[in-house]
Amino acid sequence: MSTQKQSALGTILEMDPANTTAVTNLVAATLVKTMTPPGREREEADGRALGDILDVPTQGGEAQSEMIFTQFWHPGDTNHELMDTQFGVDTNPNSIGTVAAFRITYPHGGTKVGDTAPTDSFSGYVRRLGPESLEPTGVYMREVAIRRTTAVTRATRVLA
Repeated sequence: MSTQKQSALGTILEMDPANTTAVTNLVAATLVKTMTPPGREREEADGRALGDILDVPTQGGEAQSEMIFTQFWHPGDTNHELMDTQFGVDTNPNSIGTVAAFRITYPHGGTKVGDTAPTDSFSGYVRRLGPESLEPTGVYMREVAIRRTTAVTRATRVLA
């Protein structure tokens, strides 16, 4: 059991707009200030019968979840416009937008070349682009919400 605390500094968020999950297609999301990775929760169904004295729900599938991150936002920046493009690229009015692949690399194994780091990968779509309040002494920021469309896959990778 580890007793060492881990810093979130060095966490990397990457996106493949084409949803191919090919390492060569991943583009880092820049200037990410905070991030909440997608949680995992089991749904439950009512399985109580009239004769039951204890209500024990029936186990269901995995519930939907989102990854939410806040980034320092530069309107017009090529990298930041990728999120805007993913949100509105599909012209089908009944569509949710274009699904992209995402990978989060956690720095738990170190942050230098050759270190092994755990990763979480999943696909999802941009559900919300929410600009933060603008203040005279502040900077442009926005909150981005990604709705998961696939399961989270845990793996490791060697940092290059």
